Amino acid sequence: MLEGKYYTVTQAAELAGVTVSYVRQLLRNEKIKGEKFGERAWIIPANQLEKLRSEPDSKLGRPRIGKK
Repeated sequence: MLEGKYYTVTQAAELAGVTVSYVRQLLRNEKIKGEKFGERAWIIPANQLEKLRSEPDSKLGRPRIGKK
């Protein structure tokens, strides 16, 4: 059973002020830790949010919604 607070990729991106695709990229490259939940979903421990915010090449700003 999972212990502690976890976030979805979308929640983590919103809280850190980065894009969802950037969070997924960091998970794939193992720069932040997460756990697979099912086949495709990830959950991210709360302690990884600070790492996500402080990532040197982080893409800060609001996530894009829709197309231009």
